[in-house]
Amino acid sequence: MRIWPLTLGLSFYVSKSIPAHIFLSFNALKISHLFRQYIWLVNNLSRGRGVTFSELQELWLQSELSGGQPLSRATFNRHKDAIEEIFGLYIVCDHSQGYRYAIGNRRVLSEDSLQNWMLSTLTVSQLLHESCALQERIIIEPILADNDIIHTLLDAMKSSKKVCVLYQKYNTDDTKEHTLAPLCIKLFRQRWYLLGQFDDGFLAVFAIDRMISVEKLHDTFTMDDTFHPSDYFDEFFGVLADQRCPLEDVVLRIKGNERHYVADLPLHHTQRLSATTDTYDEYTYRLRVTPDFISHLMSMGEMMEVRAPQWLGKEIARRHRHAARQYGKRRTDD
Repeated sequence: MRIWPLTLGLSFYVSKSIPAHIFLSFNALKISHLFRQYIWLVNNLSRGRGVTFSELQELWLQSELSGGQPLSRATFNRHKDAIEEIFGLYIVCDHSQGYRYAIGNRRVLSEDSLQNWMLSTLTVSQLLHESCALQERIIIEPILADNDIIHTLLDAMKSSKKVCVLYQKYNTDDTKEHTLAPLCIKLFRQRWYLLGQFDDGFLAVFAIDRMISVEKLHDTFTMDDTFHPSDYFDEFFGVLADQRCPLEDVVLRIKGNERHYVADLPLHHTQRLSATTDTYDEYTYRLRVTPDFISHLMSMGEMMEVRAPQWLGKEIARRHRHAARQYGKRRTDD
């Protein structure tokens, strides 16, 4: 099974089969005993060619989850149905292999989906729960989120109700109210964002941690069946989805150890390796260049060189020169 980072960039809209309280529990590292049983089953059934029910019962009794009690057929069937409903994984029995049970659609475990993220997060949470004695030696990154606000947004999304958001931008004490339809929320670099639609059709992204309050209204909205949140962000690096930015072919030359990081964790789903040598890898991308993408390229320093488009290479060079002048001025002042 593929373990996803907890700060994965992920966008989704809420299905009725995924209760909001299940999602909200991920911000804590405690999960219910029932969900721990679901995870245990998935992990054991996704290995090798599956297990027979008697083998599964033996493994169950060896687990602390059993409490010394055997796994009944009725309990197994209930868990099987719940796993399919919540995680989209169905359990099959191969009669030709001695009635062995296994995950029938293992490909789902490698897909970029909300259900897979849930399963991965719950798995990590269970591992941490079982390692309480090591809690001072396990360091995680915090995610900026207000559970009450997220709960209200998810509830509004499920019931197709508009919301009134009291929002405060950075660098100002002023707040502003926005009435909008909550289309989806997206997790990107430890922060949750809301994609909302105004009555005139204009789409905007709001950082959820900058929301002072959120109220679910009685007014309803209808989500366009042709609108897919993942497609909306498809041509962008992160959450800055400015359609005014042209779609461009970007070529980056990545050097040093940075080349290995980029190979393991692509910058964008369009990443393709176009050339490689002993000292660098060259990748091509097809995306809209936004400020957050430029900032990320800047963070790679001398390990990254923009080969195309020309204007982007000049902009990166200009910013590096400006930074160098700032440090040069500091040395002069000192």
